[in-house]
Amino acid sequence: MTPTRIIPLTLALAVLLAACGGPSTVTAPASVLTVGLSADAESLDPFFVNQAAGWSVAAALFDHLIERDFDGQLVPGLAESWRMVDETTLEFRLRPGVRFHDGEPCDARAVQFSVARMLREDLNAPNRSKFTAIESVEVVDERTVRFHLSHPDGGLLDSLSSRLPVLPPDYLTSVGDAGFAAAPVGTGPFTFVEWLPDDHLTLAANPDYWEGSYKGRPLVDQVIFRPIPENSPRLAELQTGGIDIMQDLPSDHIAAAEGAGMVVVTDETYQLSYVFLVADDPALP
Repeated sequence: MTPTRIIPLTLALAVLLAACGGPSTVTAPASVLTVGLSADAESLDPFFVNQAAGWSVAAALFDHLIERDFDGQLVPGLAESWRMVDETTLEFRLRPGVRFHDGEPCDARAVQFSVARMLREDLNAPNRSKFTAIESVEVVDERTVRFHLSHPDGGLLDSLSSRLPVLPPDYLTSVGDAGFAAAPVGTGPFTFVEWLPDDHLTLAANPDYWEGSYKGRPLVDQVIFRPIPENSPRLAELQTGGIDIMQDLPSDHIAAAEGAGMVVVTDETYQLSYVFLVADDPALP
């Protein structure tokens, strides 16, 4: 049993921090890490993930061209470097030798395919609008890709770091969108094993995970995600050893949890919240 931990905020990558060799060092890895989520993943297709449970799973299975590390800084991901050629041309140089879980190479063609899929109108991905400035993606060579934009887009790098993981073109074309959502393949530190909706989702460590990721190498053989929507049953599972980590503890329970000897992990999140004011409603004061 790993040390008891509670994750009270919406921290998708905090789960990976416990399961991978990130900033902390763990010398005796456990074989299985069981995580209690506040909800089941809504989809295993990362283009349709829009809530915390899905982000935790997607972060384990997939990688982006660039990433935000645990300090919120943009760092190299599948791309080892990037540069603005001019104000409407963005170039990425990919890492050599990275492969998807099925052995397919993660190359410039995969990047081109992934962007084209995100922009498909018939797919209607929730984050499609974040990438509409991309007019075309040019494969310069196997490891170099250029994004040609219709206009400068100051938010594109941020969107690429969180909303557009690189996907395997041959596998996805073979199995189709529905088949990919049922059995996803990525480049991440964990590989898909099985998903029983509303019961559990199991991932296995990727022994060939590429060097240089800020996520680090997997430190456990398996991660099991269990959706337990209600706070009290989820906390009870933690206390009795049914899970090793609890996600989303209400803030008014933190003091009691710490008093019971549990380790509570809190951190800042890279997240924007919006408040919209309706100023023209006569019913409002």
